Amino acid sequence: MNKLIAVILLLFFISGSFVTALNSVSASEIVEDSWNIKESMREPRSGLGVVAVDGKIYAIGGDNFGTNERYDPKTDTWTTLAPMPTPQSNFAIATYQGKIYCISSTLYDPDPQPFGVGEAGTKPMPVSSSAYIIGINEVYDTVTNSWGTKTPPPISLNNIKAHVVGEKIFILGITEMGSTMSKLALVMYDPVTDVWTEKPSIPTDIATSMYDFVLAVVDDKLFVIGSFYGKTSNGFTTLASKVIVYDTKFDVWKEVNSAPMGMVYDAATGVTTGFFAPQKIYFFEETRTDVYDPVTNTWSTAEPMSTPRRMFGVAVVDDLLYAIGGYTLNFPDYSSTIFINEVSSANEQYVPVGYGSVLPLGPSPSSNGNSPFVSSESLWVFLIGSVVGIIVLIVCVVVGLFFISKLRKNKRHTTK
Repeated sequence: MNKLIAVILLLFFISGSFVTALNSVSASEIVEDSWNIKESMREPRSGLGVVAVDGKIYAIGGDNFGTNERYDPKTDTWTTLAPMPTPQSNFAIATYQGKIYCISSTLYDPDPQPFGVGEAGTKPMPVSSSAYIIGINEVYDTVTNSWGTKTPPPISLNNIKAHVVGEKIFILGITEMGSTMSKLALVMYDPVTDVWTEKPSIPTDIATSMYDFVLAVVDDKLFVIGSFYGKTSNGFTTLASKVIVYDTKFDVWKEVNSAPMGMVYDAATGVTTGFFAPQKIYFFEETRTDVYDPVTNTWSTAEPMSTPRRMFGVAVVDDLLYAIGGYTLNFPDYSSTIFINEVSSANEQYVPVGYGSVLPLGPSPSSNGNSPFVSSESLWVFLIGSVVGIIVLIVCVVVGLFFISKLRKNKRHTTK
């Protein structure tokens, strides 16, 4: 019997070794609610677009540069790719069927004439509308490493964000800029037909100037988190952080919750899928991380970024989140009100709360848009590991039954 137990334990150890070997993250890195320093970008940038396609992360543009770099989380290496035809910053980025869409409806020209001086990315905002390029929709093909041009948005938008739901790209941005409050408009782009459609605008005015908003996708819903205005019962105007949801199926907006972070400023979000970690929206803003559960409609806090930054990008691969680029604020001394922006090339990986506690029983989530996804390569690794584990388990059972049967026969023979 002792030999039987030893054999079974050995087989289970072998199966565990298969699972460990096939895991996409090394065991030393699987510490939930923690950050890991990864290989930095080759070109420091803020205001860049960051998106994941089939297990790789693309960091494009920023600071009015056209730089295009690809990061491989498995090898922790960067590769420089074909640059953007039109250098952009603070643009909307989304991916559909292996192509990355970089969209701006109002673009700051890095070399306006005669209004700008100095190098690209270092000049103040131009004072003339003639220094703006209106309408950019450039598409990068990740397979051919080449760029193309598509139809730009039909209306002017600022501070735009993009996500894919189903087979459409949804663009949200400020359309009517006010001194204290502005309106957010929503447009939908069909990447197959190259056609734009205006959708219902968000019904609540958003605070402008120093405030911003973030956009995330869960299932078929767009989650907007930002500082919005409202009215009290006495008719007074109020300002509070809220979660407002757009249902793409029913074409309606609905306020679902308040938000704990106060004013939103240069933040970014990433969404875990429920495949390797519980499905949640992670809100990263400089020195804080807030976590929103769309199922229970509740908030919690998590570990902040190791390097506090603004205007960075977030991508999700295999339910691991990567915060890339941005800039840090540094003051020469504590008595000074002057600060210096230091552009960052940082690349930090966040292991979400509950990572590894979910048993992936369903198919891999779609890799549409900026939605987090499990790469096809990782899915195959998981499936192969599962098959190997099942085979080893069956072998354990068969071997165990064989030894039990043999022991019973020997026992009967001895009794006789």
